[in-house]
Amino acid sequence: LLLSGCATSSAVQDVAATIEGDLGGGYLERESHLRIGGLTLAMAKGIARMAADLDQEERAALRSVRSVEVATYRVRDASLEAAAPDLRRVEARMSRQGWHPMVREREGNEATWVYVKGDPEGRLSGIVVVDYDGSELEVVRVVGRLDRVLAEALADDPDSAIEIFGP
Repeated sequence: LLLSGCATSSAVQDVAATIEGDLGGGYLERESHLRIGGLTLAMAKGIARMAADLDQEERAALRSVRSVEVATYRVRDASLEAAAPDLRRVEARMSRQGWHPMVREREGNEATWVYVKGDPEGRLSGIVVVDYDGSELEVVRVVGRLDRVLAEALADDPDSAIEIFGP
């Protein structure tokens, strides 16, 4: 499933293609792909505003998101499902595009990476989350004025910040 006005390659597809190159003969089969931006996102925001009782900060956070892209891939080659791929090539590619690693977590065959990007004024303008569990890869990319969204999320649940960033 692809929703957008643009059929070009995306950051999510680039990440998946780079990881696929490290699978040593295996491949990724796309199970789902959703890209929302522009008109589709504007319509979704309008529906959310009408359907939900949002306060001023929640409305501002909603307005801050410009695009969302989510893709899920199944790893095809059972012999490769045991190990998480090495993300050095992904990290190099992301770095060249202005993305910086924020979280790197590995445990057994599972791995999660979070990359962030800032705008020229130093505000958080993008986040990419890569999650691999040995048999499936999920990549999420959100673009917009995300410092507002993050501030709202942390204000709603400050305990989550302690879990993520430590005491």
